[in-house]
Amino acid sequence: MQLNWRITTVRHKVLYIVLGSATIALFFLALRTWLLDGRSWPYAAIGVLINLSYTLLAVRTFRGHLEPAAPPRPWWRWTGRPQAGY
Repeated sequence: MQLNWRITTVRHKVLYIVLGSATIALFFLALRTWLLDGRSWPYAAIGVLINLSYTLLAVRTFRGHLEPAAPPRPWWRWTGRPQAGY
């Protein structure tokens, strides 16, 4: 049996964003307090990697209104809306 890890409801999306942002903020507070200086390049590199992975995880798991949750979205698509183009 395959698990469906799609977030489709607005309240679950808000919960993901609020809890994820709070967790990342606490992680960076602890990192800045006990391990790294807030102005160092390793701190900035860790920040970029964590924020990028948090965003990409949301992009891959969130589903739009009336978008089917079961089939995976193509890897190059970031949204369930039609492509913008002319």
